[in-house]
Amino acid sequence: MSSFVRRQVLVGLDGSRCSLHALRLGAAEAALRRLPLRLVHVARVDESAGRAIIADAAARAIRRHPQLAIDVEVIRGRQPGPVLVEESARASLTVLGCRGVGGLSGSLAGSVSSYVAGRGYGPVVVVRGNRYGSSGRPVVVGVDGTATCDPAIGFAFEEAALRAVPVRAVLVWVHPPLPGLAAAVSPAGHLAAAERGAAADLETALAGWRLKYPDVPVESHLLRSRYPGRRLLAATADADLVVVGPSGGRLHGLLGGSVGHALVHHARCPVAIVHAEGAA
Repeated sequence: MSSFVRRQVLVGLDGSRCSLHALRLGAAEAALRRLPLRLVHVARVDESAGRAIIADAAARAIRRHPQLAIDVEVIRGRQPGPVLVEESARASLTVLGCRGVGGLSGSLAGSVSSYVAGRGYGPVVVVRGNRYGSSGRPVVVGVDGTATCDPAIGFAFEEAALRAVPVRAVLVWVHPPLPGLAAAVSPAGHLAAAERGAAADLETALAGWRLKYPDVPVESHLLRSRYPGRRLLAATADADLVVVGPSGGRLHGLLGGSVGHALVHHARCPVAIVHAEGAA
């Protein structure tokens, strides 16, 4: 087992259709990893409604995965986000749905899924739409050429190995790094050097993980763009999962925030934001 495996796969539920998509992915992950599934509903007021949501979810998970060990809990709390962040500290993986407004989700700043994705412990997966299983499509990982993205790369390789699919590693580089520098650099020499540097960063980032997971096919994609976030977002069109670190690194900047934030709101597949082990 990898360092990401702690005790359980945590799924936050609010009774919406999108949280049922999160349930299906979370249950499948728990079965693949041979871990218990923990189902949590945060009740602001009506705990009886929460118990009904959790009971229904547990029954659905057992029908698909009869051998799965399931733990359920309704937790009283005014704000679901902080509660789920605290719960994520005890999970190997946290899974949430995304449904636009309210609940565990959304396109609005301050939504629960965005809150937990930005502050949670370990990998946090936000399930967008109804694509929540492995269909042979690759796991895409955004590489930024820094050590901070190493946990995300490791998680992507682990997921690809569990699902028996390739890893597609994408590094989007920008040259010149700042728009105002365009007139100050030599287009030919500096461009070629920047491309060589980006290629070296990508291969260095992948080298150790290739050795650890020799059976996982790897596709390396080096892309140049003034809009790096958009290029990574486009790569989600034919992926089953896209994985990034929490800060965005070189990929910072799409829609006024990190690439992770943009993916949570706009990706065409589930998004994993991978925080360093033991730190929010």
